Amino acid sequence: MPKQRYSFWSEFEEIIDSNGKKRYKCIYCNSEWAKNATRLQEHLNTCLARKITMESIVSEPEPTVNQTNKRKQTTLNHYMPSFTKQDQEELESLLVRAFCSTGLLEFLLM
Repeated sequence: MPKQRYSFWSEFEEIIDSNGKKRYKCIYCNSEWAKNATRLQEHLNTCLARKITMESIVSEPEPTVNQTNKRKQTTLNHYMPSFTKQDQEELESLLVRAFCSTGLLEFLLM
């Protein structure tokens, strides 16, 4: 699997100079460079116009809670059947009876 590369090429505009050679123009400061990935990356790291643009993007206010599509917390009421008090008591009685008949109640009380 090939190594993934940083796609910095989108931050440069490809142009052809008067000699017919490809050159790359920074979209932030309009300086022109020959096709040399190392130098283009170095330029992006030092380009003041890019830093100012990135800082303005980062400093934009984040949306408030009211503007986001925040999902509401769901409850389990819809997933489990609810029991009446009488049903609950009957189930507890059956559970105790099952423990007694298998000897688990004596084991649990030890």
